[in-house]
Amino acid sequence: MKYPRTFWLAMCCAGIWVSQVAGGAPAPAPSISARIEQTVLQDHVQYLASDALRGRKPLTHGSRLARAYIAAQFRAYGLRPWANESGYEQSVYIGTNVIGVLPGSDESLRDQFVLVGAHYDHLGARHVGAADNAAGVAALLGMAERMAHDPIRPRRSVVFACFDREETMLFGAYAFTCRPDFDKNEIAAVVNMDMLGRDFLDSMKGVLFAVGLDRFPGLHQAVSQAGHFNGMEILSVGSDVVGPRSDHVAFEGMTGPCLFFSCGMFPDYHTKRDTPDKLDGGALKRSADTVSEVVRALADAPVLETASTDAADRDELKTFQRILPVAFATAEKKKPLSDSDKNAYETAMTRLAAAESVSPYTTSERQTLIWEIMPALAPVLGPLLMEGSEAESRSTTRPHRQTDYSRLVSVMLHNHGDLASESEIYRAFVSAVLQRKPFSVVRPLHFTYRHSQIPDQDYRSEEQDGHLRVSALLSSYNLNSQITFVRPHGNISSTSTQFDVSGTKDEVIDFTLLWWPKKSIETKNAHGKHPLHLTFGFDEAYASLLTRITGEDHEPTRDAWVQWNLNRLGFSDERTWVTSLLKSANIRLAALAVKRYEDYGKPPNAEYVSSVCELCRDTTKEAGVRVMAMNSFYFTPPMLLALANALPEQTRYRLCFPEVVMSDAIYDKTFPFYTDYRMAFHRSLFEKYRKESAQAYGEHSLSDFALMRLRTLTGENFGKDAAAWRAWIEQHPRLDGSIKRRIKAENRLIAEEHRRKASETPTNDASQANSAKS
Repeated sequence: MKYPRTFWLAMCCAGIWVSQVAGGAPAPAPSISARIEQTVLQDHVQYLASDALRGRKPLTHGSRLARAYIAAQFRAYGLRPWANESGYEQSVYIGTNVIGVLPGSDESLRDQFVLVGAHYDHLGARHVGAADNAAGVAALLGMAERMAHDPIRPRRSVVFACFDREETMLFGAYAFTCRPDFDKNEIAAVVNMDMLGRDFLDSMKGVLFAVGLDRFPGLHQAVSQAGHFNGMEILSVGSDVVGPRSDHVAFEGMTGPCLFFSCGMFPDYHTKRDTPDKLDGGALKRSADTVSEVVRALADAPVLETASTDAADRDELKTFQRILPVAFATAEKKKPLSDSDKNAYETAMTRLAAAESVSPYTTSERQTLIWEIMPALAPVLGPLLMEGSEAESRSTTRPHRQTDYSRLVSVMLHNHGDLASESEIYRAFVSAVLQRKPFSVVRPLHFTYRHSQIPDQDYRSEEQDGHLRVSALLSSYNLNSQITFVRPHGNISSTSTQFDVSGTKDEVIDFTLLWWPKKSIETKNAHGKHPLHLTFGFDEAYASLLTRITGEDHEPTRDAWVQWNLNRLGFSDERTWVTSLLKSANIRLAALAVKRYEDYGKPPNAEYVSSVCELCRDTTKEAGVRVMAMNSFYFTPPMLLALANALPEQTRYRLCFPEVVMSDAIYDKTFPFYTDYRMAFHRSLFEKYRKESAQAYGEHSLSDFALMRLRTLTGENFGKDAAAWRAWIEQHPRLDGSIKRRIKAENRLIAEEHRRKASETPTNDASQANSAKS
């Protein structure tokens, strides 16, 4: 394509103006080439990562210069603006995206888009961000130039998107998906590039990580061949391992391919040392050529491959076998590793070798394997992930110096197991920002959102001989965000809980309703002062669970489902229904009914006292359940006598509070999801809880617990002399009327006992405490 002299004159004038304003070298004129030239790529990087642009921080002059440069390239290549826009720049309120479109040549396919993305923003403060992500933008411009001037144009339209605000919660990419003229059904594929031209950990040359190939085996083979042809080794890795670390996450959940290419982590990440001279120009060109061929193949394919979920990606095993030794050696060079780190490495390598012969290699097997091998990467990747930029390192990384990075990385894996669900939650926040356009002082925006679900693959139901077993993993996704000085802050969290209940259909329904909490658990912020508005909840998940069990469909609230159950069974109120369950032959149901009855906060009626005392006296019941019943006792003669009668019993008990009751599934190998990595996560948490409980309370017998409750309720102490206790109780027949006063005294004594034990227990490392809060 030829351009008139007036165009080039205008571009030269623009370059002179940029030079004068920025106080640096003028932006180079757009180049026209039929192929990606290494020198052209390096010129792009040199300008975008120059001191004149000062790190391309959003809403700064450097960001405006970067946008002007990118738009000039798009104009030179003949790209069109997106949809009905008059120009390439699109405001996202707290930033600006730059979008150019190369129309497709095939009438039947041109309305389908292959989106190529690379964020152009960085941290500012002279963090020039050469690899992150001037290199990605350079590769995008290189392939845009190649395709625009290829005599044979791509069949599908190709969208070249340079997103802003990637470094701030991926805001620019999500804002693009919130536009009214964006239709995800028109996006055939997404290819994102972030950090190119460096060696992984400064040690592995010629490798290019590819995320998102696991569901597309045919595309996987084509990408590997493209990499081989261009001298790059393609290392496939799952999106859950990488986490939400770049703009492609905004497009997760599409039916088509959503790919992410990167050189991986390196020691200069988010520091001022990420400069153009550190880039390998040859590696940048080979990476750009590889990705360009992938984009062209996606744009020209008559029909794109359908996603497959039948099996896990075995090539990911090779990826870990390649990077684990490098990561281990890199960590050893920095400082000697602990024995636990060395053991984690040996275990990981052994598990990877064993997994190669597993057939079929399922997604469940793969998730469990990833959970087990991530700690081996933690000692080297943990610091890189946590330290961030030099400008923030003094304030943010110091508490993490002695953190257990194995746990941090594992928690990251757990929290980002379903990026598509989390993506929808965060999109709701971005949409709210774009609609309200808040200002932090005049019009602040605080946004919370919660959603829970049970995917089909996380539900099992089996009925045999009139008994029903329902097993499920309930997932909850939560967002708590706000805008502060045009900078979004917040977090996306996810949690899951296991559900495994057996019994008659009515018992399973009752247990589900009892286990469904009346209120969400309120959490507090890092300072432990102000409760967060956002809490974990599973309302939609429990409603879905009951719909699958009963075939009914009601409003996804506990009150609606409880009322349906009361009408079905003929009970007048919830308290009467729960009281009837205290006599259930299903011990887990009875134990949970005890706990739920306490939630009503009222003095017990005669039926409750009779039922819970009978549960306490029944020696055939599990000791932990009887302890739970004792713990619910009030200051009444029948309950005190039941405690006195339990004093001779030396049976040891296991804590059996509701959380522990349901935790049985964690250790039950018949639980359908026993090998799921989320269960491994729960087991690690529960083991820690059990150890802390053992340190705080020690091992006790029923006799010990009965004595503790008697002393707490009465204020007296006759040791384990059951006869003396009975005599005292007989001498005080009228003990009612002071229940509230006794309960307050009981709570005060318990609090004092906890404070005493806390003062005797050595405090944990402050850094670990801060990390746990994070």
